[in-house]
This record gives sequence, structure tokens and C-alpha cells, in this order.
Amino acid sequence: MTEPSWPPLESNPSILTTFARELGLPKEYQITDVFSLDLLMMIPHPCHAVILLYPITEKNKELKKIQQETSREFVFPKNLYYMKQTIRNACGTIGVLHAVLNNIEELGVKGWFKKFHEQTIEMDPETRGHTLEKDKEMIEKHEEHSEKGQTDQMDPEESTDYHFVTFVCKNNILIQCDGRKETPIFCGETSPETLLEDASLYIKEQYLKRDPENLMFSFMALTHVPEED
Repeated sequence: MTEPSWPPLESNPSILTTFARELGLPKEYQITDVFSLDLLMMIPHPCHAVILLYPITEKNKELKKIQQETSREFVFPKNLYYMKQTIRNACGTIGVLHAVLNNIEELGVKGWFKKFHEQTIEMDPETRGHTLEKDKEMIEKHEEHSEKGQTDQMDPEESTDYHFVTFVCKNNILIQCDGRKETPIFCGETSPETLLEDASLYIKEQYLKRDPENLMFSFMALTHVPEED
């Protein structure tokens, strides 16, 4: 069976924030750039999820194998929302879904997100992915926002050289949600208050040190919108 293909979303926090709000993320929350993993105090706390965009290289393919080996037998919390990516180039959308749907009650999420969560909460990760494939509202919304940004739009049949993954906190466990992996990935301990710091440390140790000459990494955080002075 041929895998469906969507044009990729740009790694642009403004586009991703608008995309998420139109699907039910309250306007009090945003997806914002993390310009430096050493200046985290500039990011509004608490952080509800961290989204990483990384280049697909041989070094990161090696890391993927290690992650899957160490996480295959781990028993993840039942309240973790995880879905498989069954659509080519849809990792940006899956990344946003993992960020929002794992915080649906904390953020007071409504609209499409809440409806899709209720529809799929009892499904297994693979079935959730296939359900997304057929969701007309999401297909239209994804296509609309994939046309925005400064990057030339790719042919949906081509594969991008970058991949989005999301880090969330569940039951004080730091978990990476990547719909292209066999399972979620256990990344250590964390807390709602220290998620940003703990995810940043994991990214530094596992991704940046493994490929120190590669500068094509991008980091974003799901946070509240800071109040104006």
C-alpha cells in the first residue's frame, strides 16, 4: 500500500502557532523559538512541550537504533498520547499533535484537537495515524499552512531531509514522541517545571554532541504568551 504524502510544514513558530490555534489551541499559548539552549531563562515557563527539528544524517540514524533498543521494553504511562506517522512529510503536524494532545486538559484545548483526541483516545498508535490520513479538516488545514513561509514548497512526493520530534513530560518522565520510531523514547526523569531544561540537556548530549559540526538544528517550545508590561 502506497504511503500518502503531504507537503511539509516550515519550521516557523509563527506558522505553527497559527496552525495550532486554528485547530483549537487557546490564544494564551504559543509555539516559540528557542534561540539558544544556554539561554533558557528567556523562554516563558512552564514549558509544556519541546519540539526539535533535526537533519537526517547517518549519525542520527545510529542514535535512532540506540533509542529504540533502550526503549523497546519500557512501560510508558497510560496517559501518554502517542501516534505513528503514516504520512510522508507530516512530521511537523505530528510534532504539533504530540505537543498539544499531551497537554489537552492543562491548556484547555478545544476545537479540532479536542474532537480528534476524543475520537482516537482508545485507538492504538498505528490506527491513530491512519485516522489522521483521512481527516478532511486536517488535510485542508495542513495544506493551507504548508504554503506559508519563506521556503519554496516541496513536491509532496519528495522526502524532506529533516525531521520533527516532540519532548513531553508524563508522570515525571521525559519522553520523546516520534511517529517514525517503533515506540516512544524514554529520555530520563523530568518535571513540569524543568521540562525545558531537561529536554535541552538531552538534545545537547544525544544530538548536538553526536554531530557537533552540523548547525541545521532548530528548537521550539510550547509555552504561554508572556504578559505585556
